[in-house]
Amino acid sequence: FIAVAASIALLATVGLPALSALRAKSQRAQCAGNLGSVFRGVSLYQQAFDGSLPFAGQVAGSAWLPGLSRERPFASNSRHVFLIARLSYGKPGDFICPSCKMAKPMPADELADYDDFAACCNLSYASLNLSGDNPTLRPRSQMAYMSDANPLFTTARFDAGIDPSRANSSAHGRRAGQSVMFLDGSVRWMTSPMVGKQNDNVWLAGRLRKYNGTETPYDADDAFLIPGFPKTDKQFHQRQWQ
Repeated sequence: FIAVAASIALLATVGLPALSALRAKSQRAQCAGNLGSVFRGVSLYQQAFDGSLPFAGQVAGSAWLPGLSRERPFASNSRHVFLIARLSYGKPGDFICPSCKMAKPMPADELADYDDFAACCNLSYASLNLSGDNPTLRPRSQMAYMSDANPLFTTARFDAGIDPSRANSSAHGRRAGQSVMFLDGSVRWMTSPMVGKQNDNVWLAGRLRKYNGTETPYDADDAFLIPGFPKTDKQFHQRQWQ
């Protein structure tokens, strides 16, 4: 009996890490597949709207982080990518990373009734910041457009205690990395947020280190990927004021 128990324990010790690694690899593959589907939706939108990225319009003087000031209107960045699902260029499930246990797709039969995702749990990914007076609606094809969640804003506040040059998304484990989708159609697994020859940090606007939710990309080549906090998620926004 002792020998059998020891054998089982040994098999568990060897097998569980291998099983966990296999599951993580499978989830990364599914995540990349979902981002690839989102890119196809972006391409269909561009074909229909003269090459523009999905864009839901400006809200003057707005902030993309909630709960900062009752005098400043809030406009979630997720409004833009929501158009892909609402116009049937993609499926609600495309916006969910399989590693995010609390995430769930928005019901497809509710899309026509909303201008944004119904809840924060309906969107796992960060996307290109399209706020400001002159959003980058036609960026270069090599620019990063969407990725696993930006680790600097996961609580709807900027976390200044995290080193942005080393930070990876928490979606697949903070030390692992993140899936990043580029506008040339590629989806890459990256173990650093630094992209390209210019070492553009996809989590930051330029090299800015302080955020209140009004910041915009540094220039037309700056891939600044930010979270979306749908205004329709009333429970979430109420918590921001408590």
